[in-house]
Amino acid sequence: MYLKSIRTLKEQDEVLYKPGSTGPESVYWVFTDITQGKWINMTVITSGMYGEEFPKTYGHYHNTNVNEIYHVIEGQGILLMQKGYPEVTDIVLVTLKPGDEVTITPEWGHALSNIGETPLVTFDNWNSGHTQADYDPIKKVSGMACFLLKGENIAKIALNQNYGDLPTPKFMTAEEFKKYA
Repeated sequence: MYLKSIRTLKEQDEVLYKPGSTGPESVYWVFTDITQGKWINMTVITSGMYGEEFPKTYGHYHNTNVNEIYHVIEGQGILLMQKGYPEVTDIVLVTLKPGDEVTITPEWGHALSNIGETPLVTFDNWNSGHTQADYDPIKKVSGMACFLLKGENIAKIALNQNYGDLPTPKFMTAEEFKKYA
């Protein structure tokens, strides 16, 4: 296993709800070659807050026809899934706990947020690598279709106004999303 990448607050600033927010300097770490089996990568997302926003991955689409599977090892998270680009036709917020798995098909852009008090640790099977083209659609509109902010229950949602008209986001468990997608 080796450290593949670290995403810093400075690199993440362009996709935050409020750019310039303060919080932990390292947002997340990606380790690769973690096992000899199904799982290729491990992502660790810090706990804490960036202003009122939860720590999250940058967000991206895949430019291949390969599915990706996330498996939650530790912590609590929300996987923000948005279907379509540039017009987003569906937004699903999948609540995650240890043991949950979600299969992400190529038409879904996605970002993972840590909504818990401890680091969020996931495994995934992605071995195709990423190019800048995976991230460009998200960078172009300064983030995913919505931002996950601290709320009274799970999280409150702020829509990203850079997208124009957006569908109403739906919360689901990982099991519900398997039946939905």
